[in-house]
Amino acid sequence: MGMHARTLAQPEKLNAQQVSTAVTAPNGTPAQTPAPTGAFSRNERLVLETLVTTKAALKAYELLDRLHDEGIKAPMTVYRALDRLAARGLVRKISNLNAFVAVDQAPRQGPSAFLICRECHKVRQIDVPKDQVNSLFALTDLNDEEIFLEAFADCRTMTAPQ
Repeated sequence: MGMHARTLAQPEKLNAQQVSTAVTAPNGTPAQTPAPTGAFSRNERLVLETLVTTKAALKAYELLDRLHDEGIKAPMTVYRALDRLAARGLVRKISNLNAFVAVDQAPRQGPSAFLICRECHKVRQIDVPKDQVNSLFALTDLNDEEIFLEAFADCRTMTAPQ
């Protein structure tokens, strides 16, 4: 895959309530984050806002570039915020890209899958029916919260009705 230049637009600003409901359920209804928004540090809020408004997987250094004008200038600041957000279940590392996405906080009926566009890295999170993955993981003691599948597609197939 070739290198593509990407324009780094500034994320739109979200207030605390918007951060808590910015990631929506598949049916379009707002979903609540697992912790109160008042518990976010400034850096966590900025990182989460950027991931939510971008709707694409971003590497830590891409986040750093986007947040530089907000006063975040050290890579470790971004990594610490990502670690804390990941521990709260608000972001997920997409291992194949070494990048991060905001996680849909809607109640899940089974494991999650992340469809990733090969070109623009936009990410769509979908539910995977539990019975379809049970045979894959039958010999493990993994629970639904520990199973995340990553698949690459293109935007045309990712936006097709389910």
